[in-house]
Amino acid sequence: MMNLSELPLRRIFTIVAAMNFIAGFGSMLLPRLHLQLFYSLAPETVDAILLLYHQMFWTVVVIMGGAYFIMAQNPRGHQGILFVGALGKLGAALAWVYALAKGLANPIVLGGIAWDGSWGIFFIILLWQYYREGSSTIMFLSEKMKSSI
Repeated sequence: MMNLSELPLRRIFTIVAAMNFIAGFGSMLLPRLHLQLFYSLAPETVDAILLLYHQMFWTVVVIMGGAYFIMAQNPRGHQGILFVGALGKLGAALAWVYALAKGLANPIVLGGIAWDGSWGIFFIILLWQYYREGSSTIMFLSEKMKSSI
């Protein structure tokens, strides 16, 4: 099992945070272009509701970028962010796989699938490592729940 020290993890999560900021703000600033590149939607076919949902999704991506930046300061101490990040990264990757399989997305989403899917798997591996070391916040919570029953 890999054993990453804190310094590389801090750098890794700073990079993940930066990429969330870049992707999120880029998609929010140029939503029609983003929808055209990712989903072949002509700008005139994009309505206000679709734009609203697009902006909401990418706002969450930016917020998670902030969370990853916080986690970069102390990765072991922010395992809740790591857990939510794993769910979000894998959820986004699976949504893009579905959209691609249904013909709703362009092949450019393969980059997002690879990026978010890889990070989601890495986050789960890291959580598992913390659990195996006995330093998992999630393990602590499960033990606390058992003792309260």
